[in-house]
Amino acid sequence: MRLGEIKEIEISDFFNLVQEEGGTYEVETPEGWITLGNLVKKKKECYLLRLNDGTSLGASHDHYVETQNGWEKIESLDINQTIINTISGKREVVAREYIGTRNTFDFEVLHDKHSYYANGIVSHNTGKTLTCKWLREECIKHNLLYKVVTMEDYRGAGARSNIRSLFKLPAKKSGIIFFDDMDAMVQNRKVAGNSGELSTFLSELDGLETVDGVVFIFTTNYIKELDAAFVRPGRIDLWLQFSEPTEALRRKFIVQKFQPELLVNDITIEELITKTNEYSYAEIEEIRKLFCFDLINGKSLSLESTFAVFDKHRKDFADRAAVRGFSQLEEPKEDYDDFVLPSYLA
Repeated sequence: MRLGEIKEIEISDFFNLVQEEGGTYEVETPEGWITLGNLVKKKKECYLLRLNDGTSLGASHDHYVETQNGWEKIESLDINQTIINTISGKREVVAREYIGTRNTFDFEVLHDKHSYYANGIVSHNTGKTLTCKWLREECIKHNLLYKVVTMEDYRGAGARSNIRSLFKLPAKKSGIIFFDDMDAMVQNRKVAGNSGELSTFLSELDGLETVDGVVFIFTTNYIKELDAAFVRPGRIDLWLQFSEPTEALRRKFIVQKFQPELLVNDITIEELITKTNEYSYAEIEEIRKLFCFDLINGKSLSLESTFAVFDKHRKDFADRAAVRGFSQLEEPKEDYDDFVLPSYLA
């Protein structure tokens, strides 16, 4: 692409373009043209979403779109009851089809709202976990760099015999390098077999060539699957575990997020705190949205019926997973946005 050129392009082709040509690119958003940050590629379970004006969007199960209820995941949308904001106005969702496992693509939208148009549909770049988003924002605030390393990056560096590049920031600047899903990169060699890439990775981590001013952050959902050499004492300076919110944190979340209209019909904060024991923030948020749906549809609110619907959703998804051969999905650490975007500005 030439400097200043605006072009419609499939997201997969755009990723290839960036890898081949480099440069700075912008994406069209409700706030105007916004610069893109890090690019990430990953396989996920996907759906095809169809609107009543013929617009469609292929996206990951956890892709967020803007609806009349706020930001909602595609997998959680109430078909024929959801209105989505698009570049052309409000449109109704008429169908959602499961299309299997696909390559999905994510990027950082370097704007406070993180929204953009995907096939004309207002979508959201939620980035990483809340903690990692906060770290990225702190890096920007203090003029530090922030880099994300994925499994695709790891494999590519290994194929080029250049694992060392993963541990470097441009122009030897200071900042944070975020390694996502470490259980996929440094699998236990007793299970996955010996790996020269892993030995090189660990050597670089130990600092055969010292990297000053750079903090490395690693995430995993499956710490027991990491190679013992990676988790041994002394290799990682600090371990942080993100478990389900405590009663105090659930109380704070519910007080802040649940509108007064939801706490009616004898539904109290104390009951919600009790019923959501061992729930994640995402699961509590889903309960809130189910309450909102009932209010919008003119139904009376019921604690028992809402939690029954929540349990049914989980069971239905588990049943589909068993039939289609994929494991039950956990709350994502990041969102990967898919397939086609309307235009980019080089």
